[in-house]
Amino acid sequence: MIGRIYRIEVRDHLGRIMKYRFWSLYGVRNRKLSEKYSSILQSLYSEYFNEMAMHYVSLLENQLSFSLAGVGLSPEGIADIRLRHIPWNRIAVKTYYKYFALYDASNPSNYRTLEYGIDWNAAILYAVVQHMVRKQSHFLASRQ
Repeated sequence: MIGRIYRIEVRDHLGRIMKYRFWSLYGVRNRKLSEKYSSILQSLYSEYFNEMAMHYVSLLENQLSFSLAGVGLSPEGIADIRLRHIPWNRIAVKTYYKYFALYDASNPSNYRTLEYGIDWNAAILYAVVQHMVRKQSHFLASRQ
C-alpha cells in the first residue's frame, strides 16, 4: 500500500483492545487525518493517560515498586534486564518521534529503547520516568 496508516490501540482494564485505524492513500486527506490523529492522542493523554501516569508516580512517592512496559521502577531507580539497576540521579532519557531511549547517563552505551506504537504503556512509562528524573534534578539543584 502506498500512503500513511494512523494507528491507535488502547487496552482497557479487562484486557480488551480497542483499535482505531485510518489511512491516507497517495497523500489524499493526509493533513486532515494527521490533525484528527493528533487530536485523538491529545484527548487520550488529557483524559486518560495523564491520570494513569500520576497514579504510578504516587506509587513511587509512597515507596512502592512496580513494573511498567517491562521495566521495573522503584523509589531508588529503574531495573531492567539490559539496563540492570540505575538510580534516578543517573537515568537519562532521549526522545524521538516514534520511540524513546532510557540510558545510564554515566554510560550512554547502556540503553533501552521503547516504541510508543509497539510497547504497551510506553507512553505512560515515559511520563513517569520524565517526572521522576525532573524531580531528582530539582532536588539535586536545590541542595547546591
